[in-house]
Amino acid sequence: VQVDIFDNQSVKQGDVLFAIDPEPYRIALAQADAAVAGARLNVEQLRAAYSQALAQEKSDESQVQYAQSQYDRAADLAHKGINAKSSLDEAKNDLDKAKQQLAVAQQGIVSAKAALGGNPDIETDK
Repeated sequence: VQVDIFDNQSVKQGDVLFAIDPEPYRIALAQADAAVAGARLNVEQLRAAYSQALAQEKSDESQVQYAQSQYDRAADLAHKGINAKSSLDEAKNDLDKAKQQLAVAQQGIVSAKAALGGNPDIETDK
């Protein structure tokens, strides 16, 4: 703060009595702008993680469907005595792994959505 008057000095309307240094406020504003930009970037990264989790879920759902059809086919052949039980066990193992991967992907969606405050469509300016 710069004081432009002295003790007992006469002043009239319009005289500048003091001036505040704007530099600390400019610095604070720049820091706030940087923080906002960082928050916006963080939201965009969280949205990307959410989208990636959705894509992973879709891929894993497809893998579960494929593994289920392979298991059903192996079970049918095993019941007819055409296929070895080990093939059925392998198909069952593949199906179980696919289901576990799907569960992990679904948990990833829940986590990504929670990181976005429960709203994956959240606007960055709100």
